[in-house]
Amino acid sequence: MICNISLDEINDAVRIHWKLQLGSYFDSVHDLDGAVYNLGDTVKDYYWNYAGMINTSSEKAEDLITKVEEFAFKNNREPAFYIDPTTKPNNFSDYLLKREYQPDDDEIWMLFNRFPNTLKKSPPNLVINEISSFDEMKVYVDVFHEAYEFLEGQEKTSPYGNSLLMAYRNKPKNVSIHHFIGWDLNEPVSVSSIYVSDTVAGLYNVGTPKKHRNKGYGSALSIHSIKYAQQIGIYDKIILQTELGDDAERLYKTLGFEQAFSAAIWAKKAN
Repeated sequence: MICNISLDEINDAVRIHWKLQLGSYFDSVHDLDGAVYNLGDTVKDYYWNYAGMINTSSEKAEDLITKVEEFAFKNNREPAFYIDPTTKPNNFSDYLLKREYQPDDDEIWMLFNRFPNTLKKSPPNLVINEISSFDEMKVYVDVFHEAYEFLEGQEKTSPYGNSLLMAYRNKPKNVSIHHFIGWDLNEPVSVSSIYVSDTVAGLYNVGTPKKHRNKGYGSALSIHSIKYAQQIGIYDKIILQTELGDDAERLYKTLGFEQAFSAAIWAKKAN
């Protein structure tokens, strides 16, 4: 699905996302001659380990899939492919189907346009602070874990949380990351992050634990992050990704984001 956006603009958005996440969830980027493979380090699932920017021919499609599979297996990863409207050839997914790959649910990419004339007021007791210490970052990750339900059983850490902590300690090059946490009566209730490079930014990690949802916290943290980006000079693009058709997509539309295009990761599903 493309809404008034060119293929070049889609390429730009994907490259912006990769650049912003390099040194956070992505660890390295590899040119496989027909595709670019993003390799995660701490996070090893296929959501952050995949081949994208696929640009090959029908004659070379099968060979490219094999090349990606070999690279993934060499790095102890599950092969995966990111299919968006720029993928060439247009029927590349047909070759994946033959290899028993299947798509995940569509992911919608959204671009910020402008705030609407009316915005919801922030919850009256909400205080939003930027993270400024490692101890505060650990609180942020605790809220993040609860919001996204990453922990199971007695788990206390996750690859996603560990990646955020490592990126906080070892700042990525050419990207400035700003994490925010919302407090209501001294209780941490929601988080968000804005990743900035040059005059572009990405809104990430917006999350509110179930017990605190439907109170306006997620909206307030998102608005705060966007305004922060604008205050430090982000004029070109603010991007985000979310699941197509879910509550988050509807929320972001009310905040001034517009649908740009959809994409999906293709991988082999466990039996």
